[in-house]
Amino acid sequence: MDSNVIGRIRIRKVEEPEKPDIFRVVVLDITDSSEGNASGVGLADFTTKRLVDKIDFKAFYANEIVSATPERGKVPIALATDKDAIKAALHSCWMVPSARARVMRIKNTMILDTFYISEALINEVQKLSDVVSIGPLQTIKFNSDGSIYSEW
Repeated sequence: MDSNVIGRIRIRKVEEPEKPDIFRVVVLDITDSSEGNASGVGLADFTTKRLVDKIDFKAFYANEIVSATPERGKVPIALATDKDAIKAALHSCWMVPSARARVMRIKNTMILDTFYISEALINEVQKLSDVVSIGPLQTIKFNSDGSIYSEW
C-alpha cells in the first residue's frame, strides 16, 4: 500500500501527514504478483482471512525488519469475509450512521483512476474539477461467500 495515498506512514519519530485524513483502512487482498509479501498491510486497520492466508510471513517480516519498520509488520484484525471486514470497520467508526459514512473504495493504491464513493461524499467530490461521475449510485454488492462483487 502506498502510504502517500492512505495518509499513514507509521514510522517511529516520523510525523503522520495531515491529509488525507482517513479514519479506517480495510485491505481485502494482495495480488498474486506480491508472492505473499504483504508489505504495507500493517498500515490497515482491518483485513480478511483470505489475505492473511496468502502472506509469506518470512518475506513479509524480513522486508519490515530490513526496512527498520516493524510497526508496519503487524497484521490488522482479520475477519472471515470482505463483508465482515467492511462492516467491522464501519462499526468501529464511533457508530456513524451508514447514511453519513464517508467511504471510498479503490482497486489498489497504484490504480486511482476509477473508484467508488459513498453518497455522503458526492457533494464534496463533485467540486473537484478532475473527477467525473461515470455511473449512478449503487449498493455495495457481495457474492454468496461474502466476498465483494467487483467489476475490476
